[in-house]
Amino acid sequence: MNETFSIRRATGENVTRAAVVFSSVNANGFSFFKLFEQFSENLHRIYIRDPFDQWYDQGVSEEITSWDALLRAITTALEELNVKQVMTFGSSMGGYASLRVASHINPHICIAISPQTLLDNRLPHTPKTPVAEANRDLALYLNGWRPNNAAIFFGAADFVDIYNVFRINWQGADLFPIKGQDHLVAQHLLSKRVLLAIVNDFVLKGTYTPNLRIQGRGIRLDRACFDEVQRLLITRIVEGFYRGGDWNVLKYTRALKALHKWADGLHLEAKQLARARQFDEAMLAAESAFKLAPSSVTISDSWAAICRQAGDTEAAILGYRRSLGLRSKHYQALCCLGELLFDIGETQEATEMLRQAAEVRPRREKAQSIAARLGLKLDK
Repeated sequence: MNETFSIRRATGENVTRAAVVFSSVNANGFSFFKLFEQFSENLHRIYIRDPFDQWYDQGVSEEITSWDALLRAITTALEELNVKQVMTFGSSMGGYASLRVASHINPHICIAISPQTLLDNRLPHTPKTPVAEANRDLALYLNGWRPNNAAIFFGAADFVDIYNVFRINWQGADLFPIKGQDHLVAQHLLSKRVLLAIVNDFVLKGTYTPNLRIQGRGIRLDRACFDEVQRLLITRIVEGFYRGGDWNVLKYTRALKALHKWADGLHLEAKQLARARQFDEAMLAAESAFKLAPSSVTISDSWAAICRQAGDTEAAILGYRRSLGLRSKHYQALCCLGELLFDIGETQEATEMLRQAAEVRPRREKAQSIAARLGLKLDK
């Protein structure tokens, strides 16, 4: 938990490959640690974690206090390891970092999952406070980058993921929109052992075959986002809903619906209707979105939140329980469920939900602040 930059040498001899693994936001330790430690004999590993959750904008420690310093530290470490082939790897905040570093060091392989390419804090999954202007937009670094071996995986049921990916003029990278998945698609890829197979290929052979590793594992792609008209509509929906753009969100979600059944189109339509306090229509749209993407925790949460706004506590509780069925340690659902259970008098279970949330994300304050407001003690 206290380490932020760790170099772990392979135990075998004459190892010439290394992975630079960046952690996601709110990580209690190094992300993907268990995945990469399976290859400790034949792979050098450099694990990096941002304790500030600021997309590495402030560096990672008292010694490494900026992006430039982080790049120098990575370059120095790779030189000392004397490697010939490098993989950069990360999801979300780590995906942003994987791409950013790759554009500077040109690794043998770059894997980025659900990466942000624009750090506008009006968008989901972005830093709470603004980052330095030089670190805000990955287009500054990626639009001139021509990667030979870069794979970008993202949720095809998540418009913000799609928006982030297609802002960039990719020249050679492989794009994988995963059907029915949202921003948390990394968990899906882990459970299907896709990421294990990709890392194994790199470690043993130095090869890059993500297309082959998807086949036969129940991974489906949704290529509708490659359609230029649909992608333009998605861009306008995201910029209108999240970034204050002068676009009629309902107009564009309904135009998009005529072209393709997009789960996130219905999801954002539901949220826009809820903003207008049209809750009956909002709940119907949210439920339809979940039926299209039943593996999406984001969409499940949204349905539950809309039910809560509408005053349907029972449905909201069922919705958040559904989210926990998809991801048992989902912080947002644990916090919201704790509040709702307290409201209906289930104090013991409410306390347990908030306790679990505090254990899952000890650096976040929401669970503790809810417990304090409700007069609940989370210490066992």
